[in-house]
Amino acid sequence: MASLDKYRSNVYSQFGEDGVLKEICRRLNISTGYFVEFGAWDGKFLSNTFHLLEQGWRGVYIEGDREKYEQLCRNMIPYAEKVVLLNKFVRVDGPTKLDNILCEAHAPRDLELLSIDVDSNDWHIWLGLKTFQPKILVIEVISSIPAGVIQTHRGEDVLGSSFSAAIELGKLKGYTAVCHTGNIIFVRNELIPRLNLPEDELLFPELLFDYSWLKKPLVSAAPQSTKKTRLLSRLQSAHQQLRGILLRIRQRTPAKETITTTNSTSSQFFSSCADSTNQDYLHPPVDHPFYLHLLDLKTAVSSYASSDSLRILDFGAGTSPYRSLFPNSDYRRADLPGSPAVDYVVSAHSTIDEADEYFDLVISTQVLEHVETPELYLKEALRLLKPGGRLVLTTLGIFEEHGVPKDYWRWTALGMRKLIANSGFRIEEIKRLTCNPRAALFLTTNYLPRFAAIRPWRSPHALVLWVVRKLCRRFRKHLHRLADSFFQSDAVCPEEDNSKSLYIALLVCATKQ
Repeated sequence: MASLDKYRSNVYSQFGEDGVLKEICRRLNISTGYFVEFGAWDGKFLSNTFHLLEQGWRGVYIEGDREKYEQLCRNMIPYAEKVVLLNKFVRVDGPTKLDNILCEAHAPRDLELLSIDVDSNDWHIWLGLKTFQPKILVIEVISSIPAGVIQTHRGEDVLGSSFSAAIELGKLKGYTAVCHTGNIIFVRNELIPRLNLPEDELLFPELLFDYSWLKKPLVSAAPQSTKKTRLLSRLQSAHQQLRGILLRIRQRTPAKETITTTNSTSSQFFSSCADSTNQDYLHPPVDHPFYLHLLDLKTAVSSYASSDSLRILDFGAGTSPYRSLFPNSDYRRADLPGSPAVDYVVSAHSTIDEADEYFDLVISTQVLEHVETPELYLKEALRLLKPGGRLVLTTLGIFEEHGVPKDYWRWTALGMRKLIANSGFRIEEIKRLTCNPRAALFLTTNYLPRFAAIRPWRSPHALVLWVVRKLCRRFRKHLHRLADSFFQSDAVCPEEDNSKSLYIALLVCATKQ
């Protein structure tokens, strides 16, 4: 039993989170604070935060379902001055990305508690959270998946994420797991010493796993449950043996070596996450919502692929989706503070700590729209390039707002030409990407369905939107194939073709004179 398990008790929570959170707050000397919870339901039902609201906390409740949101509003009438209520579905990206919603609600960036429970892409939403750093975080996981299995949500095929996937993501983001109730409760690393937890639990979070969850699905099992029982029993026995091995290793291994291993695991896990994301960029599935945009981006950037031994800077790297196009390069990554596995940290003035004229090529893909002062960013790219060095840059023409953490700009081809030239570059070419019918199809299939009504019977207009949403989802891959068959010439177009006046993105190739 984990040390915090004995404090589990419910006032409104489901699996004892109320009691554990109370004890954690006591040890951290937090008497009142600020919370965020989504899907909040009616604010009380199985809530991890309502008991805190009763004790004087303030916070934000987010609920996407309209009927549940109406119940939430009624229940929160006595607390109207303490809570912000939002009727939104939290998405992984786009306008309703969690960072954007919390900025809109004016939540403090160093809030005390965040509770994530949407029964699906909880893991991905936490992964995308950049601006806000809660002291305590509660996240739902699929606890019937044994510890040691890393699995993340993948649509209707794989619902939710596993215990170990959440543990590794926590390490990546600077959090330590302290309790598993069915949800996992994390605390920010710098606060962990104040909790006085056993060292074994901190070094080996698998010890926190509540094995009773492996037995719960068997209560109403079918006749073949005997095989399942034997399998789960073997898994549990194997894990107990592994626990013993790990504890024996810990007794013989200095703490520093153990921490090094943990960081290595986190780095490997980031790499695996990045590889999964980059596969979508390099080989987007035909049924991917952004298929047309990603395919055209890849086609345009691939024309600059090189097997030469170049010194390359990925300026605003993200997951470096196009790194594999330059297999023999000295490939360096630069991104914002807190980004994992980077070679340079980008300052508030868009500078990095490197010598002048160091790189042969600077790559910037879908970054410039997020830079507060593009002129400073481009001048830094110019400084870093050798004479004759090349800048390959892509950015957006028409797209939804998507702060990661900020989203400032959109450009026309002429505006981009002026900006690049004024920064001191000589422009080689500008290309318009995903143009005219491909752009129209991309916008229709991705954004029109978002306005479709949940209850189509309310009006003819709502019914039409509902039908459009269903058709877009049902025939998306067929529409994409048609676009590739009939409108391939609209994928990557030269700037000089003024007939391509509607476009999703731009690519610029420029050199340092």
